[in-house]
Amino acid sequence: MNLRYLLNRKQVLAFGQPSVQSWDVFISAYNSSERVQQVFERVVASRKYWVALPEYGYAKDELPNHPDVVSFADGNEAEVILSLIKQHIGIEALQGKKFCIDITGFMRPHILFLVQYLQAVGLESFDMIYTEPEQYGRKEHTDFSRDVDAVRQVSGFEGTHIDEIANDILVVGVGYDDELISRVVNEKDGARLYQLRSLPSLSADMYQESILRLDKTPLADNPDMEDRVFFAPANDPFVVATELSDKLQQLRARNSVDNIYLSPLATKPQTLGFALFYIMELRNQPASIIFPFSTSYSRETSAGVGRTWCYEIRLAEVA
Repeated sequence: MNLRYLLNRKQVLAFGQPSVQSWDVFISAYNSSERVQQVFERVVASRKYWVALPEYGYAKDELPNHPDVVSFADGNEAEVILSLIKQHIGIEALQGKKFCIDITGFMRPHILFLVQYLQAVGLESFDMIYTEPEQYGRKEHTDFSRDVDAVRQVSGFEGTHIDEIANDILVVGVGYDDELISRVVNEKDGARLYQLRSLPSLSADMYQESILRLDKTPLADNPDMEDRVFFAPANDPFVVATELSDKLQQLRARNSVDNIYLSPLATKPQTLGFALFYIMELRNQPASIIFPFSTSYSRETSAGVGRTWCYEIRLAEVA
């Protein structure tokens, strides 16, 4: 097992306790979920930023009355994050400070680019938090994204791919959204396909609900899939990164591997794990993270507020 990712830490935030953490700067993506809004109110920070992402489609009069609301009408993941950090918050406001980002409401491509960018500008120590839902609003029928536009590489995760494609592999982080899974699998239908499933899941019934959605995807018809499934907890990015690292080592030991494609389509902590793994092990290799981009996302998909996890991201320690 690759232990270097496990140098990082996760813990449950115990709001209301004297020992609860505090930060200089706190950043959260605004949406209508109780678990996003409640945490924003309860977090202790000197300055808090709400970020209104274009995919949610909020009008200005729908946004909270808060002094630090940053709203984007359009822009891809790189444009939004670069503008947010460089122009609206300021890199200097984060240097030498304790800052935290709530990834619960962010889109997965934004999370990926954010981690990459923060390391690139030397901000290698920060915290990220994620709040679990008690359940998804419509269980296995919950819709998260709408109108998939295209499958493309995520900004900052474009690999130097080679022309040889006979031994390409695709690793999909399996979640609820069967349309996203189908689009990615069809995009790379010549690659050898592997599934990373979220087990343990966020709650007892979520794993079974996600498996029900898989029946609508090409994965259900693949007779070889049983030997190409591996697992990592839905709420632990450090174990996700470890499992990805171990799996790739196994694959390279058995066969030649040409191009590697990763696609995190489950929880936000899983996405964070994919980001850590790629940054630490796949840079400057024929590897990329691909994603089925949608023009809009549901503003509210969950019911109830579960545990809030805090992840200590210390990129310098695992480099």
